[in-house]
Amino acid sequence: MDDYYYEGDDLGLSYSETESTFKVWAPTAKQVVLYTYLDGGNYNVETGLVEDHSKGKPNPMVRGEQGVWQTTISANLEGQFYMYQVTFPDGKVEYAVDPYARATSANGQWTAIVDLSKTNPSGWQQDEGPELVSQADAILSLYQVTTIEQPKRTTLVMDLDVEMKLHQNVRWYVSISKTL
Repeated sequence: MDDYYYEGDDLGLSYSETESTFKVWAPTAKQVVLYTYLDGGNYNVETGLVEDHSKGKPNPMVRGEQGVWQTTISANLEGQFYMYQVTFPDGKVEYAVDPYARATSANGQWTAIVDLSKTNPSGWQQDEGPELVSQADAILSLYQVTTIEQPKRTTLVMDLDVEMKLHQNVRWYVSISKTL
């Protein structure tokens, strides 16, 4: 059971001007490859989707403890995009946007590599939220919903440690921007 549990808070992209580290939790994967792209891709005008993911640069990832796959690229990747190519034991291959993405290309097709410090408005670091009299006054906003197929089991996982069975063969992960 420990192979299917990870409690770290370091998943997703850790960006700097000198290197970027990518981590994704995929405990059932046989192999994970990070593909980087110089632009946001060519969209099918009918579907609005990027259908060809093969033109990226492959970067093999290494499996670590509890199914966390990782790779580090020593370069400034700002302005580029990426996807994970996941190969499962049955040979099935899927491309996926980073479930911990903070920015994506149009229609959420590829994950964008952004220096978030450049997106903050002036005075952002000094900004303070309103005082809450009660936790019930808090409005929680969903910042990402990602579905991952998982046979015979479906779970809704929230930062508040709530789990609910939803629908067979689909697992929902919901991240909440603030935890009370």
